[in-house]
Amino acid sequence: MLRGLKGWAIGGAPNPKALTQRFVNAGIKITEGFGMSETGSNFGMPTHDIDILCSKAGSCGLPFLTVEPKIVDDDWQ
Repeated sequence: MLRGLKGWAIGGAPNPKALTQRFVNAGIKITEGFGMSETGSNFGMPTHDIDILCSKAGSCGLPFLTVEPKIVDDDWQ
């Protein structure tokens, strides 16, 4: 079923780790994007780093070059 698929981009919800591993095992490049409607994707999983892709499946990924992430609490601290 996946024989002709070369790559897969996902956004809107995390991809389950088992499904990520299935794509990787089939030799399909996969990436997850995370962002907002207003800005598009700001984070993404690297398609070339299988170790990060599989061990961090479901995370938002790495920030793009022009993004400076900041984690804050409810008071923006």
